[in-house]
Amino acid sequence: KNFYDGAFKLSITTQTSIVPTLLFNSAKAMPHHKIFYLLPHQLEIRYLPPVSPKGLDVTALKEKVFAIMQDEFVKG
Repeated sequence: KNFYDGAFKLSITTQTSIVPTLLFNSAKAMPHHKIFYLLPHQLEIRYLPPVSPKGLDVTALKEKVFAIMQDEFVKG
């Protein structure tokens, strides 16, 4: 799913870094086919290094954050 622009626009406007965050094993804890249903399961949250918006437009910042998150996701 694509990122919405809002957080990236805010980051550029305020010159505040974005902290990419990944949540692993969420599908096991929250099955897609069950609404408001939680199963006991250990989740893993990974906070990645902050990404500065300096010199980037919304599209470039989104692409940079996506690439960083995708690389970490592939590593597992």
